Amino acid sequence: MKIGMQIYGLRNELEHDFEGTLAKVAAMGVTGIELFGAHKSASDTKAILTRLNLTPVAAHVTFDTLEADLDGQIARAKEIGVGILVCAWSKANDHQTWEQIADALERHAQACNAQGLQYAYHNHDHELTETVNGIPALDVIASRAPSVKLELDTAWLHAGGVKPSIYLEKYADRTILVHIKDLRKTATGWDTVELGQGEVDLADTIAAAKKTSSHWLLLEQDNSPTPLESHGRNAVWLKANS
Repeated sequence: MKIGMQIYGLRNELEHDFEGTLAKVAAMGVTGIELFGAHKSASDTKAILTRLNLTPVAAHVTFDTLEADLDGQIARAKEIGVGILVCAWSKANDHQTWEQIADALERHAQACNAQGLQYAYHNHDHELTETVNGIPALDVIASRAPSVKLELDTAWLHAGGVKPSIYLEKYADRTILVHIKDLRKTATGWDTVELGQGEVDLADTIAAAKKTSSHWLLLEQDNSPTPLESHGRNAVWLKANS
């Protein structure tokens, strides 16, 4: 499998120096990236990625942004050359149920498919801990939105109380992207940490990821006091252990 990177963890560095930061990512031996945010225009982003020989694997967009501007997000993705649009975050609340979210995701997926894009959903832990009639919200989405593929974030599966490999195996055919990250429990929640420094069974997780439909293992560390250094060490670790 190819090694890529979700660049959310480098958001502050990218805001300061977009191309320079991506050049450092490319120097880590990463060959593809998953975009988050719109730091540059679509045309400028495409030109920078081309210069750095980085593949735009996918783009993360929040549920609310997709609801407000689905056509615009599809157009941007196509201009950059992104093949997969990913719903990065959603959550049921007083105004929308998980069933309503799933129905909206299905609509998004059908619109993307009509434009030649794939569409996937990225989980956090709450899609495992929140349920509908006893069924985890992630499974509700998977069953109610058949056109939606999955981008399973293995660390957040762990945080949600499930073994990541179980969901990777359960949805092997639906999983077209995999986030490889590590974390540990703290007194106030969860901290993402460098690979091999946390609680996730990474060997079992990576073995299961290789049996999915994903061609990419995407590195991500949400937070670090030294983001570039942490991402560099994560890249070295993953290349040695995958």
